[in-house]
Amino acid sequence: GAKNSFAALLAASVAPYVACGDQDDVWLPFKLQDSLAALQALEASHGANRPCLVFSDLVVVDAQLQAIAPSFWSYEHVQPQIAQYLSPLLTQNVAPGCTMLMNRALLQQALPIPSEAKMHDYWLLLSACVLGNVSWLERASVYYRQHGGNQVGAKRFSILRSLPRLRAEVVARQQQAAVLLVRYAERLSPTQREACEALAQGRRLAMWRAGVKKNTLLKNVGFYGLVR
Repeated sequence: GAKNSFAALLAASVAPYVACGDQDDVWLPFKLQDSLAALQALEASHGANRPCLVFSDLVVVDAQLQAIAPSFWSYEHVQPQIAQYLSPLLTQNVAPGCTMLMNRALLQQALPIPSEAKMHDYWLLLSACVLGNVSWLERASVYYRQHGGNQVGAKRFSILRSLPRLRAEVVARQQQAAVLLVRYAERLSPTQREACEALAQGRRLAMWRAGVKKNTLLKNVGFYGLVR
């Protein structure tokens, strides 16, 4: 699967900077240049040994690269700033892996990717949020191709379409929070620890108080209704 394939490749890499490329997407010419500049700006501010990650918006396109939506963030109601705050990030991944660029310091601390991780990119973003710094490019740097066979795609939220898989998604995020709590026990702030514990244990009131929320009321109703 995608998660384990990327996990193996990330573990094999020795490069100082690493990007994940999905074979069905198209990188725009400035992607690496702009991402590297943003990543090195983070390192200049916080040190080269600080785990850092950069991501960007995407243009959603069909199989023939015709635009469906000029902004993935607008299309999916994504708020990229969530990447800086662990509590809401526990419920939603805002950075598709095909847009990411990360430094060696992040990989050294985030690997190996645990089996409980929802996806490789989600784990890397959570790790960067806990261990270091995250930034993003405002403009889209990737054509995000949708062709019906995507491992993870861009889909407008629908409660009816999502109900059959939503319980499994909630369980996956609870398991991911539990392993995050174990892996980074000494690195989590008290607020981050409380958020992870509340989600892993299914304590709804504590989750809400800790800021473990999705980005719309409808999504919160569905998510909280299925937490156990």
